[in-house]
Amino acid sequence: MMSIRFSRIVVLFSVFLSGTLMVTGQDHIDLASFSYTSSFERTLEDTNIEAAVQEWNLNLDLPLVLDNNNALIFGLSSTSINVDLSPS
Repeated sequence: MMSIRFSRIVVLFSVFLSGTLMVTGQDHIDLASFSYTSSFERTLEDTNIEAAVQEWNLNLDLPLVLDNNNALIFGLSSTSINVDLSPS
C-alpha cells in the first residue's frame, strides 16, 4: 500500500465592516466549522488498483469587535488530504 498526504495550514487576518455582512445577507459569522469526507473508488477501469481518499477541513475564526462598524477577524484554516493506493 502506498500513501500520499497533502496538508495545508493557512492563517488569515482581515478587517470586516458591518456593511460587508449586510451586503452578503449574513448577520452572523461561523466561529468554527469541520468537515470530513472519505471515498473509495477504482482509479482506472483496466487496473486492479483502488484509491481511498480522505479529506479533513477545519476552520476557526475569532472575531474581535472594535466598535459598531469595525471588527478584526483572525482565521485559521487547515486542510489535509490523504490518498491510499492498494491493489484490489
